[in-house]
Amino acid sequence: MIDIHSHLLPGVDDGAKTISESLKILEASARIGITAISVSPHLYEMDFKEETFPKIHRAMQEVKEAALKEGFDIFLSQGYEVYLTDQSHRFVLNHHAFLEQSGVERKEEKFALIEMPEMSIPMNFLHVLFELKLSGVTPIIAHPERNALVETRFDILDRAFEMGALFQLDAGSILGAFGESPKLNAEKLLKRRMIHLVGSDVHNLSSRPVDLLHLSREAIGSRLGDDFYVKSIFVTNPGAVVKGKTVLAHQFMRQPHEPQEPQNEPWWKRSLRKWVA
Repeated sequence: MIDIHSHLLPGVDDGAKTISESLKILEASARIGITAISVSPHLYEMDFKEETFPKIHRAMQEVKEAALKEGFDIFLSQGYEVYLTDQSHRFVLNHHAFLEQSGVERKEEKFALIEMPEMSIPMNFLHVLFELKLSGVTPIIAHPERNALVETRFDILDRAFEMGALFQLDAGSILGAFGESPKLNAEKLLKRRMIHLVGSDVHNLSSRPVDLLHLSREAIGSRLGDDFYVKSIFVTNPGAVVKGKTVLAHQFMRQPHEPQEPQNEPWWKRSLRKWVA
């Protein structure tokens, strides 16, 4: 698996506090089969300045050196989780606050992880996404299922989706870690195949552990019975983002009324069921 959203840098946000905790998170990540991590500390509006970056980059270098010394075979790339304000797109573009990409091959896309507020949907939400897309950056909306208004304003997500924004689900949401509403929103998004990536959003070893990524993959696989889609949101799409490759927003989408086909069903049963219908 590839973890596209994590807070394991020591002392830069509300994630890991010490390098020791960072290494324990890496150890747990390796244990559940994570091979690459996009490290994405919070950047709030008060952080929208050049002086923010040296501290983050020093912490990243410290983690990389410690991980190498401990022998962890996990690729670490620099990312950021940029809080959505009316200045987010300008900050991302002016300071290149994109997700770092690996490899020497030609890059097709640039990505920025944008944090959607939990208690509101800003009036400029779609405008910021549009400006990023217009500038050649694909926005990845972090944990939209956790927004308190999404349940009654799902049309906003539909419009963002049609615009080409990607949606990243927090692993804990489908497991009920953030309450019933985020769980129901997560189920709805997954049922419609509107989730493109799942991230651990790991913050610590207890209340927000990286193990949630593995547990959510099992839970989602059990609910959907769609191995190809599950692999896409846990492995293929995160891998494409890290390598700068295109992720198709509408590849798997199903309309709300579209029936779900049983998986692992013999072809003749599918044909018969469609013929009878």
